Amino acid sequence: MPLAVTIALAMAIAAAHKRVPPALASRLLAITLGAVVVAAAPAVWLTALDFLTHLPIFGTGMRRSLEAVGVAVPATEGHRRVSPWIGVPAVTMTVWGAAQACRAVRRHRQLRDDTHSPIDVADCDEPFAVTLPGRGGRIMLSRGMFDLLDDRELAVVLDHEQAHADHRHDRYLLVEQVGTAVFPLVRPLGTRLRFSLERWADEEAAASCGDRSFVGQTLGKVALHNVQPATGMSFGSLGTVGRVAALLGPPVGAPRRVEVAAIGATMGLTCLLAMVQLHHLEPLIRLLCPG
Repeated sequence: MPLAVTIALAMAIAAAHKRVPPALASRLLAITLGAVVVAAAPAVWLTALDFLTHLPIFGTGMRRSLEAVGVAVPATEGHRRVSPWIGVPAVTMTVWGAAQACRAVRRHRQLRDDTHSPIDVADCDEPFAVTLPGRGGRIMLSRGMFDLLDDRELAVVLDHEQAHADHRHDRYLLVEQVGTAVFPLVRPLGTRLRFSLERWADEEAAASCGDRSFVGQTLGKVALHNVQPATGMSFGSLGTVGRVAALLGPPVGAPRRVEVAAIGATMGLTCLLAMVQLHHLEPLIRLLCPG
């Protein structure tokens, strides 16, 4: 029940992400996503482990392997068995999620660049712009992007990508990738987080350019020809229609005190219920392993 309410509150916070400034929305969504994953993942892993240890052949081998490395595993007689309707999805989510999370971390480390470097130009006809992970804030533009845009439009793209680098949006992106891999039910939160990060960079570019509509026009122009890179924060990567619509309207103002109080209370309750869910792990262990 605490986990179910936590997820419901998290979705309520996500629903309001367009009503607050993108920078604030990004931080709120990242914290919320992390709280839900921390609350849910251990319960899923524990359920998967208990299901595997009760399997006729695989479970015996797993217990012997654990005992071989010094981990005492009690006999499973009298323990409550996890239903296959719950155990199989839990095992699938655990194995697949761990593999995808490791892949995301490995890709992040491979692309990470902590040395400051000038803008790199990729010899590619397809237009794209991307900021790579790391403190260096390495920005890569394709030759096709230079051919597509004029100098003023290129300045907008560079301001957008520089905002990703300055605010280390790669860290937010890593949280989203690992969190959605470990617990796929938070994928709607991850999508909104990525959208808010792009909106954050759009607003930074608009502030630098001084013309919101021109930034929106540049975004629309790039989106018609854009190719999404394998990773990184890309100028035309997500939610183009919503981002252009936001740029064509006035900027989102600071939330009122009532809204701040409501958001703060919801965030606090979400984190509190996540802690309660973690506290319920011990009763769950006692239920599955009464010995």
